[in-house]
Amino acid sequence: MFKTLVWGLSAGFLAGLAMLLTMALLRMFLGWPTPTELIFDRLFPLLTVEFFIGALVKAGGYTPLKLQGVYGALAGQIVVAGIGGGIYALYLRRKTRDAERPNDRAIVDPRGWTLIIPGVLAATVLFIALLWPTLITNYRGFPPSTARVLAAIEMLVSFSVCGFGIMFFYGLLDRPRLSEGARRNEQSIAPSVGRRRFLALGIGAAVAVALGGMLRRFFAIGTFGYDGRQYGGPKVQKITTISPEYEFYQVSKNLVDPNVSRDSWRLDIVGKWKIRACIPLRTLQPCPRSSR
Repeated sequence: MFKTLVWGLSAGFLAGLAMLLTMALLRMFLGWPTPTELIFDRLFPLLTVEFFIGALVKAGGYTPLKLQGVYGALAGQIVVAGIGGGIYALYLRRKTRDAERPNDRAIVDPRGWTLIIPGVLAATVLFIALLWPTLITNYRGFPPSTARVLAAIEMLVSFSVCGFGIMFFYGLLDRPRLSEGARRNEQSIAPSVGRRRFLALGIGAAVAVALGGMLRRFFAIGTFGYDGRQYGGPKVQKITTISPEYEFYQVSKNLVDPNVSRDSWRLDIVGKWKIRACIPLRTLQPCPRSSR
């Protein structure tokens, strides 16, 4: 049982890395929010001022506090995925007691779908219910109704990758349950098991390297390097000198600022006007600006 649990936890950890990589890719290329960002947006308004200030003091500033939150959220998701892998391993072990599995070397055990599919759907529904107010977040600037659908799809896709990853990696790591006839020829099976485990570790290492590269990219383009006490940047006009810290301090709740899809926004002129119009944002931007 101990070995079964170890392989299950290991499969869960590797599947968690694959899930995080999926989330990072969807965030980078499609602007779909990650559960980490949605959880931050959901919890921060619920914190008391005293707790928030105390956390700032302990962390040494807002940026270190954000980094600690990111590290904790990433580690927490991997731990939860590991626990899921352990539950999956124990589930299959119990199934094997009830009915001995035939000599089957398939990587994905079809008996696991009865646990993984309901688990993925339950996790998705639970997160949608808990994070519903923040599902309107989208880093391409899509309207709230569309953003909610995309956020729900993101969680379903990411959790599905985690669920399938648990089945896949556990099938590679665990020693297959063999029939009596196959056990007599067990020595010929051992090299195959070794190759499977080596393949699982190789895939896991590749996923970890890719995830590390994505996280470094997010850190480079994120808001972590801004201390809130200076004006600067390629599109920022320096209208004043740097203000003292006690007069000016600005922070961003975003881990990585959005890249808005301008084609999704327009100005609708409706109501009691004789002329109604729908003007895309790209048409409005070149118009001359004036103040009255």
